[in-house]
Amino acid sequence: MILQPGRTVPSRGNTGKQYGVLIVDDDASVFAAMRRALADVGSVGFVDPAASLAESRDLLSSRAYGVVLLDLGLPDGNGLELVPWLRDFPRSPEVIVVTGAAPEGAEIALRQGVWDFLSKPFSTQELQLGVERALRYYEEKKERTQTSPHISGMVGTSPALRRSV
Repeated sequence: MILQPGRTVPSRGNTGKQYGVLIVDDDASVFAAMRRALADVGSVGFVDPAASLAESRDLLSSRAYGVVLLDLGLPDGNGLELVPWLRDFPRSPEVIVVTGAAPEGAEIALRQGVWDFLSKPFSTQELQLGVERALRYYEEKKERTQTSPHISGMVGTSPALRRSV
């Protein structure tokens, strides 16, 4: 099992809003363990699995998520390939890399804009707190976007412009 024994943490600061979490990992037992751990996080409304980059792109294109838990070693490529693709979304989810790979990958991942990096094995508490913090940030970012002045009549499709709206 990937998760080390740890106590569950009651959700703090839950505003009553719930968001989806996508777990991108090709190991079904890892998904099941993380899903059980996230059941105690009040701001998590649903958890979906994706076993590959292709499957994760399909889910991300059809459903909104606040956080993506992303393994690096996937059958169809490196999980970090998903990060630049996600930046093009108007409200891109926060990404937490969850991997057994060497910690050197953490620096690369953080430079690419991921929220956090968890090395396997990690505790239930580390996962819960990481997801809670990322969802809180996601919510704050979403609220800032909604309250920012709307510029009507702007025309363009560049990734930078789509991120700014």
